Amino acid sequence: MYKDLEDELWESLLKAAVIENSQNEIKDYPSEQEINRIVLPEHYESRMRRILRRYRYRKYAKLSLRYGKKIASVILLIMGISFTLLLSFDEVRAACEAVIIEIYDRYIRYSYTSDLSLEDAPISLGYVPEGYFIAESSFNGIDNYVSYQNSYGDYIKLNYKTTKNAFFIDNEHYLVYEVNIGNDKGTFFESLDDRFLNILIWSAENDYFQLKSALEMEEMIKTAENIK
Repeated sequence: MYKDLEDELWESLLKAAVIENSQNEIKDYPSEQEINRIVLPEHYESRMRRILRRYRYRKYAKLSLRYGKKIASVILLIMGISFTLLLSFDEVRAACEAVIIEIYDRYIRYSYTSDLSLEDAPISLGYVPEGYFIAESSFNGIDNYVSYQNSYGDYIKLNYKTTKNAFFIDNEHYLVYEVNIGNDKGTFFESLDDRFLNILIWSAENDYFQLKSALEMEEMIKTAENIK
């Protein structure tokens, strides 16, 4: 019983101390009348209104995005189930196959393959248009590369290999022409887009060649005919 009385006394003293401390902290605060007399600058009020508008906008945007995701998920689920059911019909499967073949034929049109021996020696361009100088070269006997450049940043790039190669190019950005490189047959790809270089490919003796440049067809053929 004595202990319970002691605990109650201690609790009362603690409450009194907390109340006194709180009163000491707020005694220097301005009164409600003084606070009401304070007038804030107009730009403070306009700034607070902008903050509130942003908060409401973000709140509505998040809510809309959340419901939008749910709706999109339901739509995708329904579309997936519907497409799965449609695939059970032969006509739908045939139509899908036709679309895939059309896309493949449109963007991957040309395949050039050459089966050559592994014997090779370093080569160079015997003719390049005036103003071009050699910028880079690499030779390892199988995959070889040489690049020429002029002061305007135009390039002539020659790749030549000694292994079987396949070359793929889409017909969206090129027109394709069969040409003669001396006694050899080649193919010239004329670019329809300034972002892509013209391309000349051919095989001769033990090498497969690929020449890229912004030069015209005649100039590129002349360059190819003078490879040493």
